[in-house]
Amino acid sequence: MWKALANWHTTASGVAAGVLLYWSTAGFKLPGTSQEWVSLLGGAALALLGVNAKDGRTGSSPTP
Repeated sequence: MWKALANWHTTASGVAAGVLLYWSTAGFKLPGTSQEWVSLLGGAALALLGVNAKDGRTGSSPTP
């Protein structure tokens, strides 16, 4: 988990995209309708993608 957070560029962009997706759909309030809940879940998925994605400067080391 901490290694994923070390790639802060993708973490920050994923969390920002998730928050902006929710705010653009539901506004600054807690979800009350099913559409707002779907938007919240989509935003959470984007945030998780940002946490788990690798930064462009870190790659997998080749296996021999």
